[in-house]
Amino acid sequence: MMFVVATFFNFLGPLLLGIVLDHYGPRVCSVISIALIAAGSFLFSISSRDDLPLFVPGLCLIAFGGPGAQSAIIHLSNLFPTWKATATAVITGSFQLSFTIFLVFHLLWRDYHYSYADLFRGYSILCVLNIFISLFMWPDTPYTFEEEFKELEEEVHHEIEQPVSI
Repeated sequence: MMFVVATFFNFLGPLLLGIVLDHYGPRVCSVISIALIAAGSFLFSISSRDDLPLFVPGLCLIAFGGPGAQSAIIHLSNLFPTWKATATAVITGSFQLSFTIFLVFHLLWRDYHYSYADLFRGYSILCVLNIFISLFMWPDTPYTFEEEFKELEEEVHHEIEQPVSI
């Protein structure tokens, strides 16, 4: 059941957070997305199987916020107009690799006897720090260099096509 519910929120997240990205820019989208991930991680840290089962809401928040964080970062591929597909693939691949954090959590839990509560609490703190960094680093509007690049490309083609007089 957790998988089905989280998958639903993982598909809903890009739609709603994509609207946020289009209307409010990458800074707001990133902050909201990371805040959702931090809240979900915090719910995991205070959850227990018997007393306070908040795993499903926590997982839903993480699943909803993750794609928004990815969408906010993918716009960086606009900085590389001639290599946009490659840049997008690298960014997407890095997000796929980011799930290895849960493998690291497992190893820390198994080999060093950290509790899941401590691991997810630490991850929540890391997310909060990332929110503050996002507030200062992200632009209010997505980077767009395609128009400037097209003008530069047209100038270069125009200069190449003109005969050189000696």
